[in-house]
Amino acid sequence: MSSVMRDLVERVSEVARRYEGTDREDIAFELYEVERGLRGATRRLDRLTRSL
Repeated sequence: MSSVMRDLVERVSEVARRYEGTDREDIAFELYEVERGLRGATRRLDRLTRSL
């Protein structure tokens, strides 16, 4: 599951980069917020997995 989450983080980040420097930079900002949330969820999942 963690690898799927990491892949999703990379995909979201890739899309966000496409919007940087455009007139829709607000989309990049929102996507980077999603990316941060996904990274946090991935770390939490990793901690949970290690504790099992």
